[in-house]
Amino acid sequence: MVCRAASVRRSVHLSVENLASLTLPETLLTIAREAGADPRRMTLEVTESRLMGNLATSLEVLGRLSLAGFRLSMDDFGTGYSTLEKLKQLPFDELKVDRAFVSGAATDTVARTILRSSIELGHALGLTVVAEGIESRAELDLLAGLGCDEIQGYYFSRPMPAAEFPGWVVAFERDQVVRR
Repeated sequence: MVCRAASVRRSVHLSVENLASLTLPETLLTIAREAGADPRRMTLEVTESRLMGNLATSLEVLGRLSLAGFRLSMDDFGTGYSTLEKLKQLPFDELKVDRAFVSGAATDTVARTILRSSIELGHALGLTVVAEGIESRAELDLLAGLGCDEIQGYYFSRPMPAAEFPGWVVAFERDQVVRR
């Protein structure tokens, strides 16, 4: 995997309050245009458990965001109250499997079964599957073996100030070249 600063997607969490605003799609498009950002390189994350409150309005806002080119991600999948029917109705591009199902999966067969099933479900629905909370090489290897599309976690980096990110990308790319 090679990470290039120009190709890095940006992700932003949306709150339930954000999804209650019918003007959100236009507001985000205006902000993206003013910043020179391509909405197709931006992922808007919605926490599963918070989404199901006002589903009709959320569905309209999410649909308009999707049509505007933003990628949509269901965050913390598996910890909330969604049903497969609701998952089918919502215009998500990505499913983020909560770290609760990643942690320990390398040694726990039950956790591994849940993780494998979540990845297979996401793929069957045509979604990119992201695993959260990778903290060890064993977890990384397991997820690669299960066909997980993307991974994130402290194994790669702790949160950092935005000003440090470009230097981190350069160091990460250099380390990847050395590992090949």
